[in-house]
Formats: sequence, C-alpha cells, structure tokens
Amino acid sequence: MQKEPGGSNLSRKRTGRPYFGAAILALCFAALAGCTQTPSFQLGETLPGSNAIPGWTPSEKAQTFNRETLFDYINGSSEYFFTYTFEEVAVQRYGKSDGLALHAEVWQLAVPEDAFGLFTGRTGGEAIALGSTNEAALETGSRLLFWQNRFYVNLVALTTVSDDDLRQFAEFISKALPAGGGKPAILGRLPATVVFPVPGLPVKDMWSAGGPAESPSCRRARSTRSRDAISRMRVATIRPTTP
Repeated sequence: MQKEPGGSNLSRKRTGRPYFGAAILALCFAALAGCTQTPSFQLGETLPGSNAIPGWTPSEKAQTFNRETLFDYINGSSEYFFTYTFEEVAVQRYGKSDGLALHAEVWQLAVPEDAFGLFTGRTGGEAIALGSTNEAALETGSRLLFWQNRFYVNLVALTTVSDDDLRQFAEFISKALPAGGGKPAILGRLPATVVFPVPGLPVKDMWSAGGPAESPSCRRARSTRSRDAISRMRVATIRPTTP
C-alpha cells in the first residue's frame, strides 16, 4: 500500500472526503436558494380580474410602479412612501354597469413593520375583521384599507359603493397575498403614559373617538398660530400592548 512521506495512508485520505465535501456544497447552495427566493406571484396578479367580483370589470389594464417609476403615478408625494421602504405598487380601476367606480392599490413594502406603519399613518373609519388581514378599516361606502404581511392595500370608491362590494374586493386580494407579519416589537415597550407635544389641542381631539387609543399610536396635531401654545404639552394615557 502506497504511503505519503511521513507515513500517512493515501487511500485512507481519499476515502469518503469527496462525498462529504459535495454534500456540504449542496447544503450551501440549497440554503442560498432559500435566502434569495422571490415571491411566487406578480403583484398585479393579486388584483381581481373581470367579474371576479360579480358585476365589476377592470376599466383599464393594471399598472405597476417601482422605486424608479413611482413619480409617474403620484408625483409630488412619492417621498412619503419611500420612508416606508417602498418596493412596488399595483393599481387597477374598476367599473360597474350602473356607473359605480372603484380604484384599488396593492403596495409592497420591504418588511411587515413598514406595512403596519403605512396603514396606521393613513387609516380611518371603523376597525373590522377581514380574512387573513392583520388589521383592516372600513369607511362606509367610500374606502377600505388593510395590511397583511408586508403589503398595504387601499380600496377607494370613486362613487358611493356598497360595503359588501368593498369587502369582496378586500377578501379577494387578501386571499392572494401571503399571510403573516406582526407589529413592531417596540410598541410593546412604550410606557403607560406618553407625553405628546400638542400645541393648543385638548387630548380628546387627538383621537376621533374622543378617548385614548386601544394601542400605542401617534396622530398629527392641528397647527396653531399662537406662539405661547407652542410651549404647552399635553399628556395622554395609553394602554400598551404586551411584548
């Protein structure tokens, strides 16, 4: 049996090692493929097609915009969406034979926390339970919005639309999107009492319902021309969520 200088056995050195190395390489490539996996759908495919919602048909072809082209869609306020790690948006307009019209938007952000932020910054109306959504809100006859995973969905009625139709659109899109996502963990670490700088504004006016929010949130205060009011502070008590 041939030996290397120093007495090591060549045949023993070769046994098994190529197979072990190949196995390691295969595992590495599999892990890399998992890390770079892309969504299994195109964002525009999450929007309902013709008569997917009874009586409603697309008025025009669905459009998508990314970070380079978003200015073509909402020139003047695109920077707002960039603060939420915007990646892509799919938009579609729908019509009904009786003249009703609706506009749908599906926004894709980088992480669920940004979808939550975009939703809370633009939410209104009444909170509702809806499919696999994390949170949803309905403004009767005019608007429904929700966030799910890293997606924010905004449905706007261009004419008065029934709440049932708005819900059907939202449920269709929710089923087409991956479930999951959670609120930022930092929300559970907020103190029970938070001081908000609200010049000249009573605390009750910070929430539409006239009382403290159920979970930590921020609302933009109305402006005031009084210089003395700028130095005034208001204290709001909120019930933080458990981390």
